[in-house]
Amino acid sequence: MNCLNQAIAEQRIHQVRLLLSLNVNPEFRDRKDHNRTPFIKAACLSCQDSGYKIARILIKVGVNMNACDSNDRTALHYACEGGKCSLVKLLLNEDAIELNRQDKQGHTPLMLAAMNGHLRASRMTVLRLVKFDVDIDIRDKKGYTSLLLAIKAQNYEIANDLVRYGNACATIR
Repeated sequence: MNCLNQAIAEQRIHQVRLLLSLNVNPEFRDRKDHNRTPFIKAACLSCQDSGYKIARILIKVGVNMNACDSNDRTALHYACEGGKCSLVKLLLNEDAIELNRQDKQGHTPLMLAAMNGHLRASRMTVLRLVKFDVDIDIRDKKGYTSLLLAIKAQNYEIANDLVRYGNACATIR
């Protein structure tokens, strides 16, 4: 593990800022941790506040926000999966972010939020997808859409949002 990844893992925000000012590589991939970049590691932190602050610092130095790990997941995937609303909002407001990128199972960030019952993260993502006219009914490798995954996980409030705000197709099987 390099020193930047170590500082992120220990949530040392000032140390992260210092290391980046010393030109430590912000795109270093940790081969022992699914090839994750520091930006992805920030999104995976259990402390939402630290992850958000570190992500903001990394965005300012121009990291690739769409970098994927060995599971083809981006920071947005992990933020949505964990229901980290402040980070999701930060990422969704970035023009360069890929909203509907699919991981190895075909899951999009919206699907992960819907499956895991994260209503606010799901709603923010739906509204952003609708704003940019991005397909909300994309299917994963098993043929499930976000709506079907939300229903399967008994997250009915999210399913209602998908239909109400996202105009998700309720007849897809």
